[in-house]
Amino acid sequence: MRFRQEQRFEGGWRWFWAGVMLGPGVVAAIVLLGVAAATGADLTPTLLILAGLELVALVGLILLLRTPVIVQVTDESIRVHVPPFFREEIPAADVMSVEEVTSGLWRRYGAGVGKRYGDRLARYTVGDDTGVVVKRSNGWRIVIGSKRHAELAAAIRDLMRPPRWD
Repeated sequence: MRFRQEQRFEGGWRWFWAGVMLGPGVVAAIVLLGVAAATGADLTPTLLILAGLELVALVGLILLLRTPVIVQVTDESIRVHVPPFFREEIPAADVMSVEEVTSGLWRRYGAGVGKRYGDRLARYTVGDDTGVVVKRSNGWRIVIGSKRHAELAAAIRDLMRPPRWD
């Protein structure tokens, strides 16, 4: 194993996603409570359904934010695994180039985990604005966020070197 790193969402992104997922439900609950107070209507079933949806969203958010992005560089390939959503293996022969990005990774490539088929870009960035961009022989660019970007880039460059027969 030349390199191994496990990362999770961290920093301000967690609060951003909590607001996006839970904010609308909280606002709706406040409005419904105001309507119930003003009209005397019994909105208990509606509020219970809303509370259930919020609970499901909260559990989903916690699971998503706890999901690791595991990056490994072995003697044969680069492996990126986001259990249970994505698993990508890039054989050494498919790696055309690697670019180390020391800042501005999100600005240039976006943040998050997923694939964009239109511009052949796969992103695995969960908390860092630094990382590497691996260009594959099939035209895909793989963006991997990493706090240890220099070490990751060095391991991938080492993987790209042809074996020496001394």
